[in-house]
Amino acid sequence: MLIAAATALGGAWAAYLVAPLMHAVLAWSVFSIARRLAGDLAGLIAATLLAFNPVAVMHGIHPMSDVPAAAAWIAAWAVGLGVGPGAMMASGLLATLAVMTRPNLVPLTAVLGLVWLWRGSHVRDWRGWQWRDGAIFGVCGAIGPLIVAWSQYVFYGGVATPGYLGASAFFRIAHLWPNITTYPHLFVLVHGWLPLLGVVAVAGAVMKTPLLIRAEHRSIVWTGMAMAAANVAAYLFYLPYDTAFFLRFFLVCITVLSIGLSAVVAGAARQLWRLPALRWIAPLVVVVAALWPSLRRPDITRFIAGERATQARIQMMGEYLAPVLSPEATMLGFFHTGAVSHYTKRNVLRTDLVASERLDALVDDLQNRGNSPVFVIDEMLEEPDFRSRFAGTRYGALDWPPRAEFISNARIRYWVASDRDRYLAGERWPTDVLR
Repeated sequence: MLIAAATALGGAWAAYLVAPLMHAVLAWSVFSIARRLAGDLAGLIAATLLAFNPVAVMHGIHPMSDVPAAAAWIAAWAVGLGVGPGAMMASGLLATLAVMTRPNLVPLTAVLGLVWLWRGSHVRDWRGWQWRDGAIFGVCGAIGPLIVAWSQYVFYGGVATPGYLGASAFFRIAHLWPNITTYPHLFVLVHGWLPLLGVVAVAGAVMKTPLLIRAEHRSIVWTGMAMAAANVAAYLFYLPYDTAFFLRFFLVCITVLSIGLSAVVAGAARQLWRLPALRWIAPLVVVVAALWPSLRRPDITRFIAGERATQARIQMMGEYLAPVLSPEATMLGFFHTGAVSHYTKRNVLRTDLVASERLDALVDDLQNRGNSPVFVIDEMLEEPDFRSRFAGTRYGALDWPPRAEFISNARIRYWVASDRDRYLAGERWPTDVLR
């Protein structure tokens, strides 16, 4: 939705700005919260932590939903710390945006709603609760879940039916143990133990010590921990993944830890600054805290820096195919169906939805109906599984020369299905190679 809006306003190039701009929104929101919690220095540290966080940076490049969703949730928290109906309305609408971006995190709406309803009450009675704030946030925050439910009913036949195939198997009790053992390990592997110092901020709030957290701002800590807990709970029973790439699921939790860590580091830096002999350590503490994940994992930094080259093959493919594919073309594949649809506006058909024994009949049927089926297959991400899945079929072997190859540090190849019979009859042609 955000990419569609950006494209409508600014053209095709604007689509590439959505993820980095939402990363910027995330950093700004973190700055705003941490600054209110523990002062300007804490805000600066927190914003820098998020600006350089490898998980956030990686998905501030990829057009995926994790950074935009986290940015919307943290922005909803940040603006809700203001006063008045406008702040509550903005917070609710940002929560709506977050739910529409990642619906499974809808429990965070309840967390923020309870916080805005309860905050500022000194007595537990009807007069102490902030009913107006809660009502405004509730009405605006309910828009997102209602739109998601309506759209799922329209597209998939039920208000609780998601668009993911096999979604009923996504959440299982059997996934709990793999997740609680895998993700902490991945977190420490990427970030080290330093971000866990953010939990010290919770201790400061519990002990009501003004050293780290001022009394009037302890509720910020509790709100953050409740949001982090809801974020973790949303994925405890989800499909387990054993790669750091999927730490993106926990960006809200990572953000909360960064805010807590910034408060701890800023407090330590202020104490060091009071001692003339140790003043030089204070800037060093700030820099190391902010850049720690990137310093620990230069391999992730190199991966991010090389991502432009990695993705270049997709743009080359799209710009090549747009004038080449006939209006009757139907692209068969999986990983790049979205890109082909975006660049060429041609029909696409996902091969992961095709029964293994039905591929040949499907291609023949398309041709009989006047379509021109083509295959666009990523050699590294897709081809081995494609050949294995459709082994024994005529087209699954991909045993004729492709029309084009698009190469960066990986390769996509483009075949025309009707070329197979021509090739077996003895015809030959050159393969275009774009690097």
